[in-house]
Amino acid sequence: SVNKASLFKLLDDQNNACALTSRALTPDNATLDHIVPVSAGGSHSVDNLQWVTREANHAKGTMTQQEFIRLCMDVSKTHAPMWVLAARLGKVCRRP
Repeated sequence: SVNKASLFKLLDDQNNACALTSRALTPDNATLDHIVPVSAGGSHSVDNLQWVTREANHAKGTMTQQEFIRLCMDVSKTHAPMWVLAARLGKVCRRP
């Protein structure tokens, strides 16, 4: 069952880091997320909960964890070459 102790244990198990981004969690940015949204048949059990940043939770919306990760991978594949090129150009085109 979900109770205060189980939620603190979950936070400790995640090393106080967002389950989606690995960013540090603070009282100001931490929120609980359903791995499988309730709207998609997910439960309110601790096994279906994870601590995430508010920003990551907002981006995930009503997607399942798998759907969200797949979307992030697609975005990364599409845009990663641009980031690599920009980083390389930044190194080459630095002002003296």
